[in-house]
Amino acid sequence: DIVKVHNQHRLLGFSRWWNNDEYLIIASLNDQPFPDGYAIGHKNPKGKKWTEVFSSNLQEFGGGGPSNPGELDSSGGSVSVVLPACSILVFAKQN
Repeated sequence: DIVKVHNQHRLLGFSRWWNNDEYLIIASLNDQPFPDGYAIGHKNPKGKKWTEVFSSNLQEFGGGGPSNPGELDSSGGSVSVVLPACSILVFAKQN
């Protein structure tokens, strides 16, 4: 399920499911980061909270570290994520 496409920002966001688990994947091909957050809408946000479970920006991959520590809330219809340049982030929905 595609949740965000922005050609100018070179960004793609989509959802995936594995059994009863839901994931939100954000891929940024932008050479510039979005350190103040980037709003990603979600078609069914009510009461959903997300935790970052993967970041290609981790130090072990040559990046600066975790991008979004803690829990993110999308109950307002979108979630604001800090996006490093040229990165892939994966968020798991909290049950």
